[in-house]
Amino acid sequence: MWDLRRTCKVIHSKTFDYFARTAFRAVVVRMGYSGLCKVAAISQHPQFAAKVQTILCYGHELHDEGLEAKEYDEAEDMIESSDVTPEICRLLQEQIRLTNLGQMDRSFVERSATDGIMLALAFQRFTNLKELLMPCVNLQHEAKYIRRKHHGEGPSTDHTFSILLSSAAHAILRPKTIRVVHYSPSATIEAVLLSTLSMPNEILCCLSELRELQLRLQTRSSAYRNPSTWKSHLATFLSRCPQLRYLTLSFLNDWEDTESVISAVATQVHFPRLEELSLGGIRCSGGDLCRFLQSHPDLRKLDLDGFDITGSASYASILKMLSNTHTRLQNFSSCQIAQNSFRVYLETLGKIGSNPYRPSSSKEPEDFFDDFEQVHYPHIFTAQIEEWEGVQQRLALMSEDLVVSHISYHPLYDSEQ
Repeated sequence: MWDLRRTCKVIHSKTFDYFARTAFRAVVVRMGYSGLCKVAAISQHPQFAAKVQTILCYGHELHDEGLEAKEYDEAEDMIESSDVTPEICRLLQEQIRLTNLGQMDRSFVERSATDGIMLALAFQRFTNLKELLMPCVNLQHEAKYIRRKHHGEGPSTDHTFSILLSSAAHAILRPKTIRVVHYSPSATIEAVLLSTLSMPNEILCCLSELRELQLRLQTRSSAYRNPSTWKSHLATFLSRCPQLRYLTLSFLNDWEDTESVISAVATQVHFPRLEELSLGGIRCSGGDLCRFLQSHPDLRKLDLDGFDITGSASYASILKMLSNTHTRLQNFSSCQIAQNSFRVYLETLGKIGSNPYRPSSSKEPEDFFDDFEQVHYPHIFTAQIEEWEGVQQRLALMSEDLVVSHISYHPLYDSEQ
């Protein structure tokens, strides 16, 4: 009997451990009252909290406040009436329930720092938490648009990003991965404002062991329109990530502002162990781009997507530099490149790795990509080099094959005020 009890205990322990590891390895958090209460409940159970390794955090998804006060009272009176059919009664009860949830959500968000405190307390118990993920989209719910129409803009992507880092710092957490990811092109896109990256050193210290960072950024807002006030925020933020190995940076809009931002990054930031670099949606000088790449000669993977390279340093010279200095480069990809606002393409090599561009396949805001297919009919400039092709040799060939077209562009984002 003793052996049977011991066997059952071992089976129960292993089964419970497998369940906890499977169910709570990745936790989805919705920044609302009910969502954070669930996270708090998980953190209260030590065996569950110890299994949490990844947090996927959505922004505040509030319920619509629903019925007005007068309509709310009328609905309650109708429910008590004997003349109402059971079906209508159920519909009224559901409307009242949703209205109560909406009022609770709004009250919760308006209580200063409540969400951050709850999250920080939970993080203290998630001892194995290594990865913080956050989608940069607004979920397509009509209720959210109604709320924004009546009450103004609610908490946004940069607000959630700030709460996550503040909570991690308060919990003395050192995450290995932070990713602000974009999942669906059909969703309303948001990004982290550069002004949000200006944080106290006590918060930035949680980045000291970061290995992977993926950021989708937005330069200006109604409150911060002058680039001189935030052009160095990104460089300061990145300089606190000395262990970084994988970096992805992309900008949502206002390309004319990214030049000063990248200039500060090129002169102030260096990652000794950087292996993979992906940059997109950027206008910067060729000299700054070349300087930043030269300071990271050990890159194994490089992705340049959506660039306007300004100044005297040409894109061809950058490719030539890469072929001479980046001997460890195993994968290179490049797409949608312009030079001083004129599109560039590969005269003979471009068709090898290019695909037709179909504007109908993307619902993102129109910009200068829309007429790119005219550059090299019927292809856009896309280059992809794998290790087996000989990256350095192919880069040298590309630098000699590059042609600057006569097609220019005027991005809508640049004139958007």
